[in-house]
Amino acid sequence: MDQPGTLLRDYQTAIDWEKRSSARLSERYYLQDACFVAAISGPVELIESLEGALATPSYPLYLGRRACPAGPDLVLGVSDLEVEEALRSVAWQASGWYRKTRGTQVPLPIYRDARPGEPVEERVQDLPLSFDPARREYGWRSVHMPEPHIVANTEGRDRVDPFWEAVVGA
Repeated sequence: MDQPGTLLRDYQTAIDWEKRSSARLSERYYLQDACFVAAISGPVELIESLEGALATPSYPLYLGRRACPAGPDLVLGVSDLEVEEALRSVAWQASGWYRKTRGTQVPLPIYRDARPGEPVEERVQDLPLSFDPARREYGWRSVHMPEPHIVANTEGRDRVDPFWEAVVGA
């Protein structure tokens, strides 16, 4: 995760104009100003097919909702490296304003599917089982968090907070 972002609550209304029903109000939550680098592993043919589909999509790509289109730099490249090694080899993608708020050494957490026998730090229910709009279902998957990737941040600065230093040193 290159930049965690913040949670945005969005209210949405929907009216059935033919039935003239009252508006249904729903809440949706989105991450704003977040930046993630994702890696996919698999057979070369599959990876090349995915890269081609993302480069020339049949439909506009969006992240979460149509009002949030994917940027032109969605695909950073294809690598022969293992997933975790590939993630560690990619340059830090955080925005300039965010970099200035961090220190000179920044730990970037890595989240990946746990392999059999590996420690499981988290279980998340986001594995699609059904894409049916009337009844979407998600299964559980196990997540492993290896050591974070430490990046040097030339735009950051280590802050010295006298109060915090006193607390830590006590």
